[in-house]
Amino acid sequence: MRVNQNLKMSFSFRACRDRTSLLLRKYTVRKKRNEGASGRSEVHTDDDGVLEQLQKLKDAASTSTELNKIDAESKTQILETAGQKLMQAAEESE
Repeated sequence: MRVNQNLKMSFSFRACRDRTSLLLRKYTVRKKRNEGASGRSEVHTDDDGVLEQLQKLKDAASTSTELNKIDAESKTQILETAGQKLMQAAEESE
């Protein structure tokens, strides 16, 4: 079921995305601050675990998007090269 139906509240996709982005930014800042502080032990909460997993998913999606973009550019380049070769062959045969 949808979250909106279960909670009897309305959440837009945009509001969820914006809130998630804010939480991830805060988590990243807190994580860097804790890594930089020497002699302090980091307290890892359940929320931190969820945010860490979410960050990994976001990174994986970003990597996948980049790979798809590179693949599409490569295919376009191959087609353009093949088209140029065909044009040259046609010009030479005339």
